[in-house]
Amino acid sequence: MLDKNIFSSWFTFIENQYGQKDQSFKEIYFEMLNDIETGDFKAGVKKLLSQRVYNSFPTIAEIRNACLVDVDSRAIMAWQAVYDAISRYGAYGTVAFGDKVIHMALEAVGGWHRLCTSTIQQLEFLKKDFAKAYVSYSFTPMETKPYFAGICDQQNGSVMINRIGCNYLSESESNKQLAYVAGNKGSAKQIMAEIKNKIAFKEVQGGAA
Repeated sequence: MLDKNIFSSWFTFIENQYGQKDQSFKEIYFEMLNDIETGDFKAGVKKLLSQRVYNSFPTIAEIRNACLVDVDSRAIMAWQAVYDAISRYGAYGTVAFGDKVIHMALEAVGGWHRLCTSTIQQLEFLKKDFAKAYVSYSFTPMETKPYFAGICDQQNGSVMINRIGCNYLSESESNKQLAYVAGNKGSAKQIMAEIKNKIAFKEVQGGAA
């Protein structure tokens, strides 16, 4: 989450360059940007102030885009995380990535085992498919599995998860992604089921009346 004092300090820098704004304007900006990590916000504003050529006050979308890693760059970093995990754990290891969009993309290209048993040449082709899937699911996420079970755990009936962090992803973004993990309390699928049940219950009540 974005520290409000840090936001105020950096917002003042923006005002000094583009003009003063009233408190209500400032509050709206904070409300719309407060899910960004403080470090990402500072880095983004620095980039914005050094690169922007327009005289108008930056929009919320401009500031947000400056603070967040673009999805194509993130797809490249996500693939690197996958490639490193393949080298380190292979098909025998059970893995869970901090970035759950990786899980969605992995399922789209055939799963963890397929990548682990592919040749280097095959991985070059799968890399392109993975990147396309990653970008797509970044905008339209789907429910995904919490981890990919390795051969050892499948054979032993145990679960020893190797958790792989993705430092390009902010903590708030990572927490939001948990809603798409199958079986999680508050997952997207569970929420939709609860909504449907409530609607059905209301319809029954209405019919009974």
